[in-house]
Amino acid sequence: MTNPVVLDGALAAWYVAIAEFARGQGGIFRTIGNDHFQVVSRALIADLNGVFVKGPRSNYDLVAAAAQSQVDFGFPWSIQVRENSPSPQLIDLAAAHGLSRRTKRPLMIAPVDQPAWPLEQVRDLRLRVANSDDRDAYLAALCSGFSAPPEVMAIFGSVFNLRGATVYVVENSSRVVATGLVMLVCGWATIYNVATIPDFRRRGLATSLLRRILRDAYEAGAHHAVLQSSEAGLRLYEANGFKVAERWSIFAKDK
Repeated sequence: MTNPVVLDGALAAWYVAIAEFARGQGGIFRTIGNDHFQVVSRALIADLNGVFVKGPRSNYDLVAAAAQSQVDFGFPWSIQVRENSPSPQLIDLAAAHGLSRRTKRPLMIAPVDQPAWPLEQVRDLRLRVANSDDRDAYLAALCSGFSAPPEVMAIFGSVFNLRGATVYVVENSSRVVATGLVMLVCGWATIYNVATIPDFRRRGLATSLLRRILRDAYEAGAHHAVLQSSEAGLRLYEANGFKVAERWSIFAKDK
């Protein structure tokens, strides 16, 4: 079981980073009650807009009121709660808004306490910190890595301007083949968008990216790292010191 103090720190950092991203797009991050948030990041990705619950239990009335207004913004959206088994009432509310696809998303935490995190060698490739000149190549790699169209991933071109954000890329002589993003918040490294394009998978690139991110985070003063994983990504992150703290329930429309 994750130490409650550590978990509270992870949640605080996670939502500060989400707020920073949303506001960086000219969007909205609004607190409803003490631990419910309405997020409008303007992304064409449901996971980045919606009604998010930071507390251990969702308040139906607060979620219902925010969900009603969320529809008016016109972006894909979701309801995200920390409960592994949400109430039937909440499930019905999500369904009433067409959010019938329910997934479990692991929240994973790792201590960042090694002064020289072991790095994997990236043979014949270069792993480095990216800058705004790499924006187009970075976005192309995201599109390929996540099998997403350019209009969906375009919003991540703004991350080069976000406070505390660092983009990492692995490249060969002609293109970016793997990427990762970290935002340093309150002593935490919040990690996103670790992706490898199909032709370069199963070569250890994600491991190399992750270990570089963690090493740099340690050197920048971070004490823990947090991320959300797909079920397919669990083995990668577990092999690099992450443990599942919770599995969140996320409601969105069927693709």
